[in-house]
Amino acid sequence: LDQVTGLEAWKYDNTSPYYGYEFLAQRLTRLKRFQHTNQQQDLAQYLREGLSFDLANISYPLLYAHTFVGTKKLIEDYIQAVCDGFAYIASDAFTAFDLQQKIEYFNAAIQAYGQPVLMFSGGATLGLFHSGVCKALLEQDLMPKVFSGSSAGALMAGMVATRTNVELLELLNGDGFYEHAFKFRSITKIIRDRSGIADIQVLKNFLRENLGEYTFAEAFAKSGRHVSVVVAPYQAAYRPRIMNEIMSPDLLLWSATLASCAVPYLFPPVKLTSKRCDGVYTPYMANTRWVDGSVRSDFPQEKMARLYNINYSIASQVNPHIVPFMQNDIVRYRRDLLSWPTRLIRHQTKNITLDVLDLARHHLHQIPFVQRIIDHGYGIVGQRYYVQNYLNYCNEKESKPFGRKFPELKHMRESVRRLNIVCKY
Repeated sequence: LDQVTGLEAWKYDNTSPYYGYEFLAQRLTRLKRFQHTNQQQDLAQYLREGLSFDLANISYPLLYAHTFVGTKKLIEDYIQAVCDGFAYIASDAFTAFDLQQKIEYFNAAIQAYGQPVLMFSGGATLGLFHSGVCKALLEQDLMPKVFSGSSAGALMAGMVATRTNVELLELLNGDGFYEHAFKFRSITKIIRDRSGIADIQVLKNFLRENLGEYTFAEAFAKSGRHVSVVVAPYQAAYRPRIMNEIMSPDLLLWSATLASCAVPYLFPPVKLTSKRCDGVYTPYMANTRWVDGSVRSDFPQEKMARLYNINYSIASQVNPHIVPFMQNDIVRYRRDLLSWPTRLIRHQTKNITLDVLDLARHHLHQIPFVQRIIDHGYGIVGQRYYVQNYLNYCNEKESKPFGRKFPELKHMRESVRRLNIVCKY
């Protein structure tokens, strides 16, 4: 497409105001020279000192918005040269370091560079879209090692955490998935117990069947993936938390996911369960009840960055109500004169809305129902939503009422197949 539309020529023109092309060209020349002349120590040092994902501003989003595929050829060549250099250091041909020194070198390089995180949003049965994203990434060997999930996204994060790649692919093909997740309670029980309109035990059984009896530490030991689940204390004044193998290693994964899925008024708040080293189940913070964490913190970027050295966040967002708040890179980074009124209005509207919600939250904190609605609104408005440009967007052609567009768990195999097609394109 780039060749047909004439955009290919842009890639071979190194000049651009968005990155330091002269500096990058010099580094590329030296990298190639060090490797070709077998200057091993110089190569190792030169790679380490330039190990940044945004060196010379090469990650600037507008550099990746001009063409359908790729970016400037100079940037692509430099990235390939860096990869070749590290592969050379890891090979037997590189004799300047022994095995232990190579391990220490690469561990330090990983720490310096950072890593990406894939975050799954809430979204009820629309959370099935996450499965297509995971399947496409897994098949292309692009799955990150760090994940987070809230509400329905916590289920996807839990399934990723408790399975090897082979087991995960089998599940994402629709095999071995326990489907009975939801059941409404009778009016009599709802009035009598005042504990939610849906049966929490059915959801609990669903999660235990699909996630097993793993703690966060056990899940990490099996899959090698770092997974965090967002939960929130029932008391509206308390801040949400993320549960993972660092913060809560003995907490059962299904228990945290159950709490993250406990949407207020749909399900009652739940208590968490941990597992001791001898296999005995015990209460986790026994005096605290927990609810859906996505109401107040759908994507915990800052907390994840501190724990896992995150340098880039990828969000799988399936909620339709955030569409008005989303911006693509072209709109977000425009700096021409005509863009300033729009940017100013958007910025001021967001700030004023947050101030009003903050004021309402301060004066209405004694009414829990209103407090949670305000918290949800604050989380939606305060969250940053950015969307990348994609080549194709697929949608179903048949006309359906909005409510019928939600995938159903009992049709998971067909849903995953369709959603995987969407993600591949």
